[in-house]
Amino acid sequence: EQEEKLRRKEEARLSAERAQRAADKERAAKKERKRAALRAKVKIDQAHRAIEKGDYDKAVLLISDLAIDGNATAQYELALLYEVGKGVGKSEEEAVNWFSEAADQGNKQAQHKLGSYYARGIGVEESQKSAFSWYLKAAKKGHLLAQVEIAHMYFQGKGVKQNRSEAEQWYIKTAKRGHDGSAAKLLELAELRKEAGREAEIERRRVSEFWKKAELVRKRKEEERLRSVKLAKRKREEEERRVFK
Repeated sequence: EQEEKLRRKEEARLSAERAQRAADKERAAKKERKRAALRAKVKIDQAHRAIEKGDYDKAVLLISDLAIDGNATAQYELALLYEVGKGVGKSEEEAVNWFSEAADQGNKQAQHKLGSYYARGIGVEESQKSAFSWYLKAAKKGHLLAQVEIAHMYFQGKGVKQNRSEAEQWYIKTAKRGHDGSAAKLLELAELRKEAGREAEIERRRVSEFWKKAELVRKRKEEERLRSVKLAKRKREEEERRVFK
């Protein structure tokens, strides 16, 4: 019985030691991940400063290794350089490759870019369905322009079955975030409903914040148009006065 107690005690000690070593190893790995993330951020910041100065070769040197090692932000930045041909040869295919690498890791900017590439058939075969899929991933992460694209695609029935109600929900979301084009689209949807005879619903919706914003957008555009007309008329009159002096 005494031997059994000693054996159990030894097993408990060894188990505790193993757990401690595992915990120490995890803490060390966590610290190294933080250090690596910090080093990556410093390099990416340096790359941004290099790009601002027009030193694209330096930017490529700073981010290439990070991109190859799997840093999503570096992959996105490298894709942008391939997109415009700065510091590297311009290549839509390489841009797509690096956008894809970053998008697969959840980078919403890369997901939006990939959506636009599929929508226009740049570097890949055009696929509205794939475009919608990538836009949706970015939209769900809060990417404003991706949300606008999702609204448009639902409205037009591109890459997804047409659904004006779903389009409206996305336009509402983006209008509330200050996207003027979305507010204007909401007015367009209102007119479509009005034509369908649902005027009561339109009036209820019109009092909400996004309808108010849409009205402001429409009025501002009309005011700008009137100012342009007046300015053009004034210029014509001044020109006529100079000619007939």
